[in-house]
Amino acid sequence: MSVKEAWGVEGQVKGLRIPSLFIPPYLQHDADDELPDDLQGINKEKGVREMVRFMSLASTGHGLKHTWRQRGTYLGYFWFVITAALIVSLNYAIVLHTIEFASREVQSQSSLDVSPSGLQLPSIVFCNRDFFSKAKLEELNITKRFTSYLMAMAGLPVILRPQVYTTEEGRAFLNGSRHALQALLQKRNETFTQLIDFLSLKCEEFMLQCRFRNFTMGPEDCCKMAVPATTMLGHCYVLYTGSTIKQTLSGENNGLTFLLRDISDQRPEFDASIVDILAMAKTGLQVTLISNITIPMWRVLGEGSIIRPGTVTAIRVFLTQIDRTRLKRILDVDEPSCVTMSYLKNTANSTQRLRSSANCSMMKAYRCISAFCSNCTFPSYRDFEEDGGKNLCDVPTSHNCYNAFKKLTNESRSQDPVLEAARERCTEIYRRNCLPVCEEDTFSSKTRVHDLPPILLHKIRKRMKINVDNNASVVSVYYPSFLHSRLILSRTTIRDYLDDLGGSMGLILGASIITLLESILFVGLSFVAALKKLLRI
Repeated sequence: MSVKEAWGVEGQVKGLRIPSLFIPPYLQHDADDELPDDLQGINKEKGVREMVRFMSLASTGHGLKHTWRQRGTYLGYFWFVITAALIVSLNYAIVLHTIEFASREVQSQSSLDVSPSGLQLPSIVFCNRDFFSKAKLEELNITKRFTSYLMAMAGLPVILRPQVYTTEEGRAFLNGSRHALQALLQKRNETFTQLIDFLSLKCEEFMLQCRFRNFTMGPEDCCKMAVPATTMLGHCYVLYTGSTIKQTLSGENNGLTFLLRDISDQRPEFDASIVDILAMAKTGLQVTLISNITIPMWRVLGEGSIIRPGTVTAIRVFLTQIDRTRLKRILDVDEPSCVTMSYLKNTANSTQRLRSSANCSMMKAYRCISAFCSNCTFPSYRDFEEDGGKNLCDVPTSHNCYNAFKKLTNESRSQDPVLEAARERCTEIYRRNCLPVCEEDTFSSKTRVHDLPPILLHKIRKRMKINVDNNASVVSVYYPSFLHSRLILSRTTIRDYLDDLGGSMGLILGASIITLLESILFVGLSFVAALKKLLRI
């Protein structure tokens, strides 16, 4: 039985179409609404209308079919409004997905992982916030005024009070100290770096004992593993850890433990009329945690725990692993390939370590500051090959360079052509890509400080043969648990883009990419048909 017989209607129904929700389905479209096999079945005389009919009946989008078959009825109008709104929404979604895909922005995803086999402990930097040893300064008969100049020379020029650089008396002090330094270096036949090494505390002068797991070592063996490094705090020592220095059990006694000597009696005197006392508020030993590829030059200024004499300092370590293996996709031709931490640790090329994501921000700031001091360099930069042959900047020159850098970052434009040239140079530097580390370890910490019990402190003094007037400190570095964060950085792939398009099409139109191709074909064919009709007119 046919559909018309089932509805009780005989013959062909022609004539005026009456919009109604209750018109039987077979009356809601013309009798010739049969789907042609291909484009050859289209009546070319009807032009665009025939194209619309073909598109509506042949499309995989059901909304178009509903609209065409029920045209002229209230239900047809309903489907037309819904389908038109969905098509507009789909096109909007496609534009958003395309813009997001073309922007190549970095996306992040974080998770929490547990490493049952343990975690590698961070590298540890020991620095003396007072720069020098009082006894060694007295050995060379260095006054506290000259000590103040050496501190600014070894560290940052902002250590000195601002009026030192602006008054006649201050400039006379700077000029006299510069000549005194040259005379001292000539007398000792040393470079400034060698002089700073001599005046600084040696590792054996503050290290009493170190312990890892069940192995306890004295100061000589502990310091054999420490590497000297020149930083913004002068001479520091870095204990680099490797895969063998791994904590396999959680808890305070399963990490690294150090017994340190009190160095309060070695704090040098400085002239408070020259040195900003707020800049020297932190005193004593400082412990900073870094990865084994991090250059500690700037890091020690912003991070670290001050070790108070006669205390137990428990430093709880928290690891965050940054995964950049998914940053470079087939379309990201300008993105450099990532390198492993083991490669950077073992490479002799310091430039690559500087360009790595672990040190890139420091490197860019250093390069930008160097644009103002192209003829000299700073003590903490002498370890890098590109600055090996440059002379050291004196304190006034360093101060001018840092001030120009601050002015550059605080002001949008300047009338000074030299400053504008340096600005363009810095802009170029900051646009350069960093060398991404495939899987980089970064560390954060929380510190708890407790006083050493007097009985325990007495036993330590007796065992280590420390004077009664001196104290000792215990520092423990450990993971409280092996729960750590993992941050995955990635960019959208072509597959992700197609997934987003397919998801939007399926959700909005119940169709696929085929519908999109059909729409493109429909627009093209309709344009050709309309053009032919206009040409005939």
